[in-house]
Amino acid sequence: MNVSDDPKAKRATVGNYTVVISPKMKYGYVEHVSAGEYGGLWFDSTRSLVDTDGYLSYGTPKDVVKAIRKCGFRVGKDFIF
Repeated sequence: MNVSDDPKAKRATVGNYTVVISPKMKYGYVEHVSAGEYGGLWFDSTRSLVDTDGYLSYGTPKDVVKAIRKCGFRVGKDFIF
């Protein structure tokens, strides 16, 4: 199953970032709307962010953190820059 195909996927856009997260898969992605860059998001059973990839490997922009939280998921201080 693709994240976008999950009917229960959560979506939020903040600033230039769109976040899509599948609660069932515990996985999601972020897309920079104007640049088209993507990054992966992995969550644990408590809905907390545990790993990222792509351009997020160096930190998670504040607008991405806000979008993840709008989707009902958590982001620890270790991921925020």
